[in-house]
Amino acid sequence: MIKAIFFRAPKVNADNELRRMQTDELVRILAQTKFAGTALSVSGSAHLLRGLRFEGTIEDLSYPEYDCRSIPRPDASYSMYLSDQVLEHVGTQPDVVFSEAFRLLKKDGIAIISTCLLNPIHMAPTDYLRFTPYGIQELAERAGFTTLQHFTIGHTGDFIMQRLGGAGMDYTTLASVLTRILGRVFRRSAHTNPIMVGAVLRK
Repeated sequence: MIKAIFFRAPKVNADNELRRMQTDELVRILAQTKFAGTALSVSGSAHLLRGLRFEGTIEDLSYPEYDCRSIPRPDASYSMYLSDQVLEHVGTQPDVVFSEAFRLLKKDGIAIISTCLLNPIHMAPTDYLRFTPYGIQELAERAGFTTLQHFTIGHTGDFIMQRLGGAGMDYTTLASVLTRILGRVFRRSAHTNPIMVGAVLRK
């Protein structure tokens, strides 16, 4: 009977849950912002832009096919720029990424740049760096951006569930209960132990 309950429960992917949390947070931050024009995604993230109700044209020039440190487009080509989970892979001079994003955006254009903090090595050997939200803010403002808000997504409990999922554990009823328990334990540490960090920036 217990097995039947566990295996009939709907399965939820841990990574998808983090993406949903990220979209919800960005929708909250950008609630008063109107999007139009052309957006650039350097991370295959057109779905995230659509989740933010971006109604313009989306151009995808994504890593690793394109190097986001040198995008072959003129200055001020875009009204919005999105880099999601790419910054850690572009070598040891991340400031170049911010300078290039600044160059590509029109005046008052919006950039969303997010990356990982609490995450294992992935896509080796091109996984170089980890960032705090304050590190992203420093790099962005050095490039000329104004930080509208930095954000954190997830906490240690989410990381544990993500790793269990990678080990083959599905989000069954048992896993859902464990998620709630871990959430209560680690929620207070969400701002100091996030899985993902990022910032919403304006040129």
